[in-house]
This record gives sequence, structure tokens and C-alpha cells, in this order.
Amino acid sequence: DKIPLPCFLILLLCIFGHVKEIIMTPLFYRYQKKASKFAQEFTASANNVAQEAISLVRTVRVYGTEKQEFKRYAKWLDKLYDVSFRQTMAYGGWSLSLNYLYHSTQLCVGCCCFDWRNSNHEWEVHC
Repeated sequence: DKIPLPCFLILLLCIFGHVKEIIMTPLFYRYQKKASKFAQEFTASANNVAQEAISLVRTVRVYGTEKQEFKRYAKWLDKLYDVSFRQTMAYGGWSLSLNYLYHSTQLCVGCCCFDWRNSNHEWEVHC
């Protein structure tokens, strides 16, 4: 018995999905580890700037450097935003690929094990 061509193509997609996951998962976790480290460092730096400005509020006020302190704080928050956005996009891509893998496996099993060709127009199991 030959496997029908659509079933074969879906099987290939399913295998491709597993290979992709084997390659992508370690890369994703390595990226997440680095991004989390950067996010932690940027948060700490932003907090340091805020703490300095608050503890030296009189000095900042006397010299009129409120705008400069605000810009320093905003710079660290922008960096934190960039890292967080990239983390979110990476997670979205990884999650989408897992979703693809899950549904392609379902489709593969469904196409290879069931058939609609009988005369009663009912699903036939042939696994």
C-alpha cells in the first residue's frame, strides 16, 4: 500500500517541524538567558539613576539638571524596552513554531489514519 501524496507531504512537514524544534529550542533558551541578563542590568541602572536623583534632589534642583536626569533615566528605560520587545518577539516566534508543530502532527495523524473514501461518506480508520 502506497502512502498518498498529500499524506506524504504532510508527513514531511511534520518531520521538518520536529527538526526545526530541535534546532530552535536551545537557541531560544540561550537568547532568553542573555536577554534576561540585559533586562536585569538595565533595570538596575535605571533604578540607580532614579535613586541618585531622588537622594540628591536638592542638588539636582539647585543646579537645574532635572532634564538631564530625566534623559539619563529615559535612556535606560528605552534600552529596557528594546530588550523586552525583542524577548517578546522571540517568545512569540518560538510559541508559533510550537503551535505549528502541534497542529501539523495532528494533521499528519488525521490524514494518514483516516479516509473519507468509503461509499457511506463516513470516516474510515486504516491505521
